[in-house]
Amino acid sequence: MITDGRTADVTTARYFTLPVGSIVAVDRGYCDFELFFQWNNSGVFFVTRLKDNAAYEVVHNRPLPQRGNVLADQIIRFTGPKTSLKYPELLRRVVVWDDDSQREIELFFKVLKQHLKIKTFVGTSPNALKTQIWTALIAVLLLKYCQFRSKCNLPLCRLVALLRLNLFSNNNARRRGWKMKKLTGATFYARKTYPKPSNPIILDSSETG
Repeated sequence: MITDGRTADVTTARYFTLPVGSIVAVDRGYCDFELFFQWNNSGVFFVTRLKDNAAYEVVHNRPLPQRGNVLADQIIRFTGPKTSLKYPELLRRVVVWDDDSQREIELFFKVLKQHLKIKTFVGTSPNALKTQIWTALIAVLLLKYCQFRSKCNLPLCRLVALLRLNLFSNNNARRRGWKMKKLTGATFYARKTYPKPSNPIILDSSETG
């Protein structure tokens, strides 16, 4: 769901209808204990970061794995005068040491900020704006997946430039002696030495399959 910048994320989240058994991962911007209690009663699981000033007591400690990065696994109860009323049930608190995953998430959002720049819009209606924003997000995710699977060690900006140059190309890569590397849903071709710097990689959907 896409809204204007004046609408808080947690306000929109209250209107979501989630199926039983769903697992929702949210940041602290969605921290609403009444919403969490509503999800809990609806059979929805949620994962979020606990606020630093949260008041709680530990009911009991769960056993920890012998190997791993789990530092604490506890069942807690809120003790604050307001939070204990908004969420009177028990909660599970897990403390994990994982710098690598946090760094990957931060790098992904950095890529979005650097490359997801929509300078012009084809349409200006709310539906047209939402469609173009979703399309741009999907394109970035597909490019990141291609970058991950291709193993070509190209930066994302370079990969975007190459795909833009060859997006509508239809070259017979097999006949020209290109080295083929299979990729999910498409086929990438790359020479060991590039005779033309402008066309080092070709995406040819006609050769797929």
